[in-house]
Amino acid sequence: MTVTKQKLIREARSKSGQLQIRPPRGKGTDYVYLALRSMIVRLELAPGQKIDDSAIADMLGVSRTPVREAILRLSADKLVAILPNRGAQVAPLNALELTSYFEALELTHRALQHWACLRRSEKDLAKIDSARVAYENAVSIADPVAMSEGNLDFHRAIADASGNRMFDDFVMKLSVLGMRIGWIWYRDVAEGSHEKEAARTVAEHRQIAAAIRNRAVEEAERLASVHIGAFRDQVFAKLSLTLGGAVPISYRAT
Repeated sequence: MTVTKQKLIREARSKSGQLQIRPPRGKGTDYVYLALRSMIVRLELAPGQKIDDSAIADMLGVSRTPVREAILRLSADKLVAILPNRGAQVAPLNALELTSYFEALELTHRALQHWACLRRSEKDLAKIDSARVAYENAVSIADPVAMSEGNLDFHRAIADASGNRMFDDFVMKLSVLGMRIGWIWYRDVAEGSHEKEAARTVAEHRQIAAAIRNRAVEEAERLASVHIGAFRDQVFAKLSLTLGGAVPISYRAT
């Protein structure tokens, strides 16, 4: 996570986790974007819920212009749906689309880790390790917000190392979507559940970083499949449990 991003997140939320009233001067859209994204990812704004830009503006202490700009950015992230003549709403979560989502996520992560092995610089490796350590620190204090952001930053650093800007833009959109899907798991970790799974994620991040450092292309691709597969299984297991087993959700490769 960059210093600028950390500062914006701190300014967007107080120590109690509640939103601050005033944004930093000159950073209204970034502030509103991060605040709204956090509320959507944390399911504080429910899937399908209408977004009242006036109410959001009042709550954040900004004008409606940065709110509308932030909504457009979130629409590009597929977290918000803009409806003709009906405003905007939080994009729905469709369990039937999860299999397609994870197939796309695995393929893109395999490609990015392949290219990162071949193209990474020492500066890229330092960014990857910094993000990895930040994620581990978040796990150690069971902070679900920092875990979610830290995981995104780790994979963003790998995407940057791949040297393919058009492709990493696409995978970052998938990863942002994954923040909302994964929140149900991060929240459980913060509540003391899934400690073994959290430790496994830390270990997988270390293995991925080592493979990229060592330019181990085949190993990096294999680890991408393992890493995304574990995330997929955790999410599906949680969703099946939430549904009380009435509608078990499973992944089937075809």
